[in-house]
Amino acid sequence: MPLDPNLKAARPVVLSRQRLQKGLSRDASNGPKKAFTLRDAEQANTLDFEQVPEPNKGRPRLLSDDEEEAIVSSIIWMQKSGLPASKHEIEDAANIIRSRRDPDAVPVGRMWYRRFCDDHPELDRSILKSKEDARFKYNEAGVEETKQWFKRLTEAITRYGIDAL
Repeated sequence: MPLDPNLKAARPVVLSRQRLQKGLSRDASNGPKKAFTLRDAEQANTLDFEQVPEPNKGRPRLLSDDEEEAIVSSIIWMQKSGLPASKHEIEDAANIIRSRRDPDAVPVGRMWYRRFCDDHPELDRSILKSKEDARFKYNEAGVEETKQWFKRLTEAITRYGIDAL
């Protein structure tokens, strides 16, 4: 197995880092020792440094790249159709995808949406813009146009004899 030498070299590094974090790493002179590095492991085991796998940094991803791409494409489609997705719709889509993969999956956290938007700058946060545009158009048209519409509606109701059942 190609990973056996790598695991053999990485084990002392991980143990050394764990002991250092717990404050247990001391030598005979009762002074703190430095952590055992990957380069030290390479020299001790004569391994190629490039073959030693690096640990994953940061928090684990909740969605795979394909799942995120599906959510991004649906958001873009909704924006192009004039109905931009809200934060809750995006979170619900992520939760549905996760629950289909793992029925016991917990919902996404409260900071997931912000990180998702930071990871995908191509997404436009146009929810507020579209509401502001609608408000501006309404103010521009004025209340009179709305009153005229309701007047025409009442005329149509009386003309055609529409009655509530």
